[in-house]
Amino acid sequence: MRLLIRAKAVAPIFFNVPEARDQLLNSGQVYTIRRKRKSVGETMAREGNIFQFKELGKVNIELVKEISGPQDLGEYVSRSGFPTAEAWYAKAAAGADHLYDVKLLSKA
Repeated sequence: MRLLIRAKAVAPIFFNVPEARDQLLNSGQVYTIRRKRKSVGETMAREGNIFQFKELGKVNIELVKEISGPQDLGEYVSRSGFPTAEAWYAKAAAGADHLYDVKLLSKA
């Protein structure tokens, strides 16, 4: 009997907010807030949508923590692309409660 092991693919992550996208491409790291829990590991960063997109590069995604508001973001603001935690949280999708650390491994 052969045992097949399947590696779970990590879905691409999209950066359509200019502040976050620029932070990732210019510094190689960005903290991002997402509404849905994402799979973690290596994947591709993209801009656009699932039907028409531009590859930004290969990234590694790590879950940092769950958040409940801008008060939980203070120490992460410097790598968010935003000037304040309030501005960052206001730009996030409604219900966003997962903070991720995304590191650029190579540009497309």
